[in-house]
Amino acid sequence: RHIEGMQIERGSFTAQIVDAQCPWNEGVWKFDEDKGVLKISVGKDVDCELSIHALAALIYGTQDPDDFAHLGWGEPNQPVKDVMRSMFPPKTPYLHEMF
Repeated sequence: RHIEGMQIERGSFTAQIVDAQCPWNEGVWKFDEDKGVLKISVGKDVDCELSIHALAALIYGTQDPDDFAHLGWGEPNQPVKDVMRSMFPPKTPYLHEMF
């Protein structure tokens, strides 16, 4: 929930989040865009089930939703995957540390 307020593209979906390591993350959550900003609220009607890994991959833009089923992270249908791609476009990870 700490990511609420990040800038995203238009869209909305509701997911049952599964997290075996941190059960406080679990539940039905609605991810929605409001004036270009992410809003998270308790959801009702579930569009898909996602692992916490899939959610993190969406937020950081590192995995395409087509990869989720292969990785065992969930199986959203094609319209939901399209919304996810719209809301959370791919990003190039950047490491801010110098070695």
